[in-house]
Amino acid sequence: MPFVFFGQTDFEIEDDYILFEDAATGEPVLVYNDSMAVRGFDFKEHFKISFPDGLKPEYFTDYHYQIGDATYLVDNGCGVVLQFIDNTFKRIDNSFRHRNQYQGVPFVKDSTMYLYGGYGLFTFKNILTKYDFERKEWDRVQMKNKDVIPPSNKNFYCQTDDKLFVFAGQVEDIDNPNKSYSAQNILWNLDINSLEWQKVYKHKFYSYFKNIDNINSVNIDGKLVLLKYEINEIDFLNNKINRYYFSDFSTIKKIIYHKKSGYISYIYNTSVNKLIAKSEPYESFRGEFVSSEPFYVSKQEKFNLSTTYVFIAVFVVGIFVLFTFYIKKTKTKLKEKSILYDIKKQHFSYNGKPIEISNPYKKALLKHFMENGEHYIMLNDLNPLLQNNGTENFSTIQKRREILLKELKNEFSIILGISKDKVFSIRKNKYDKRLKEIRLEVRIQKK
Repeated sequence: MPFVFFGQTDFEIEDDYILFEDAATGEPVLVYNDSMAVRGFDFKEHFKISFPDGLKPEYFTDYHYQIGDATYLVDNGCGVVLQFIDNTFKRIDNSFRHRNQYQGVPFVKDSTMYLYGGYGLFTFKNILTKYDFERKEWDRVQMKNKDVIPPSNKNFYCQTDDKLFVFAGQVEDIDNPNKSYSAQNILWNLDINSLEWQKVYKHKFYSYFKNIDNINSVNIDGKLVLLKYEINEIDFLNNKINRYYFSDFSTIKKIIYHKKSGYISYIYNTSVNKLIAKSEPYESFRGEFVSSEPFYVSKQEKFNLSTTYVFIAVFVVGIFVLFTFYIKKTKTKLKEKSILYDIKKQHFSYNGKPIEISNPYKKALLKHFMENGEHYIMLNDLNPLLQNNGTENFSTIQKRREILLKELKNEFSIILGISKDKVFSIRKNKYDKRLKEIRLEVRIQKK
């Protein structure tokens, strides 16, 4: 059996870290605690590091490019370009901090850095920019069908040899420019060579992921890997989403893939809110196979007409048969034991009577439970909703969480006339028995 190496940090990592791969060696590099860095799969080779004047580590967490053996870090909003060479950062641009393309889609074409979409200067973008190494500036690039794909940011994306797949970003709410919502279930395909967009498929992402918050992603050998409670590999070319368990479940904060070695390096959060960096083979990180399903429905797929007609006929007959049963059983049940949430007025009510919730933390918890519906939530995932400021320790937040959940349990028991133990369900995480998950058993309906 071949020897498998695992490396892990044994020092404190603060929130403003940068994790990337050195293209020249294929090793991970972790910049931590502002002026310190460490490299290697064992995270043992420490060295001092600094940034050019006026620049900070937190400006360079998102866009990391590799062209040959060269490694480049680009400002999170586009503009400034740093090259990592000989354990130092060298600024190579004549640009400035654009602040114009945050959370965009980076990719490489013909040894050139490109950046699509993003958000900045109060607008969502569907522009494409590229870096000119000779002029040391960024230029706007003309695309075909540029008005078809809506401006967006926070897209999931994956680059294969000649295609860039993009989906599930955030688009502007035209009724309220300060808000955004999830894009339609369209899988977009950019031809890397011609720079032409095609709206080719309808994806099933929203069916598989009811809550898309806190999903980490990494491109591995032409596949997009999404990490949440399971490992999900999306193979766009073969139209598959394969699910796997974690070998050892962790709350992943950042992950990168090392193509030369097949290793991954990642930052994860422990149960006591400590950040740890680790390297291991992807094959050992990925656990038991769970299932495989299609990820999208082709726009060009043709359905058998006779089957469609049979389905329609069965549906029409069935809807009349089930209509009365559905109304009596489902609607009555919802009315009796459901809490209503008025989106416009932003208040909760039961049986027409308002439920007074003055505590903002408690209201935030209820909204979070409402958005997750029947899905269990990691107890620790509730903590960010309950932070008063960045200086509170884990114990303070945990105590606040316990008090609020206890109060909600008592209040809902009285309001709904049900036992306290029927308000919440709590279980152990199936991947890590040390972690607990919670689900609100009381339905909250939006209106």
